[in-house]
Amino acid sequence: MIMSSIRILMLSTVGYLGIAIGLSNITIDKELQPYYNDYVDQVKSQCKNSQYVTPRQLEIKFNNLEYPEIGVCKFNYFGRHIIEIDRGFWDRVSIIDKKTLFAHELVGHCMFHQGHSPNPNSFMYASFRHLSEEELNKQVTEYIKERCK
Repeated sequence: MIMSSIRILMLSTVGYLGIAIGLSNITIDKELQPYYNDYVDQVKSQCKNSQYVTPRQLEIKFNNLEYPEIGVCKFNYFGRHIIEIDRGFWDRVSIIDKKTLFAHELVGHCMFHQGHSPNPNSFMYASFRHLSEEELNKQVTEYIKERCK
């Protein structure tokens, strides 16, 4: 019982200190940086800061994910977010498919903490769907607008 209380106190203290002094640590693979910039700019242009999640710590990197995962966004309540993109998938798909995956993980899961869509034609569907660039841009724009009314 005493050990659990100490652990909870330590975690609470670390989370509080990070917020209190405004620590921000962002690490993004340079190949993924342009995708991050595009989508963050789009969200910031349509939303107030209070309408989306701004991670205190963010890491976006390549990893070798286990099939069938091609991307994942993990986060905790202390503001730490990690996006992992499967390197094998990334290397063999088109730019529009890369944008689709990145929008799914960053915009849908990490910035708005949303789950998957039941619509099989959505960029937020649980299984990857190839979309045209026009359709992806339309969906992402509508998705952001819907959450930032």
